[in-house]
Amino acid sequence: MKSLLLFIFLFFQGVWLSFSQASVNQEESARRNDHALSAEKMLLHIGESTVLTLFSDLRAPLAAFLWLEVESSWEEQQWEKMSRLLELIVKLQPHNITYYTMAAWELAWNASSAVSSQEESLFYIQVAQRILEQGISKNPRSSSLYECLGILLRDRLGDHQRAAIAFSRAAALPGAHQYLKQFLLDEINALSNHR
Repeated sequence: MKSLLLFIFLFFQGVWLSFSQASVNQEESARRNDHALSAEKMLLHIGESTVLTLFSDLRAPLAAFLWLEVESSWEEQQWEKMSRLLELIVKLQPHNITYYTMAAWELAWNASSAVSSQEESLFYIQVAQRILEQGISKNPRSSSLYECLGILLRDRLGDHQRAAIAFSRAAALPGAHQYLKQFLLDEINALSNHR
């Protein structure tokens, strides 16, 4: 049993070192204005199928461990690293709605508000939107994901038409909150006032 735990610990360390090295390499590349590695490229670097297969029973604890790194990245304002970690976490836990909603919050509100340029801010908002859309594709019956997408579209992008669509879809699902109907009506009113 001890040898199994040691193997798991060493394997985690190896994966984490590979992930950390990829992060360092990406930050150096970004400073040289090279194309930055995406989370998917990093997963390919360490082998996405290998990670998902080997960690099939350990994906939840690994995601929780990586979330601690997200918090450290947030404290240190390392937004690019935080973004990559969040994308990796939702890949590890594709049916955990909370990870998608928290990732969207961290990116669309925290990271986008902390960066200095409009361009960077929009980049993190769009990453958050993409994460929510990926979550919806994996969890199409989640009212919460449609609701979060609607709020992001409304509050961060000012896209009332797409926000109305998201709120409409959220309200139509079983277990949806009643206030979503009001959100939908508010968006319809906003659309009619803009015409």
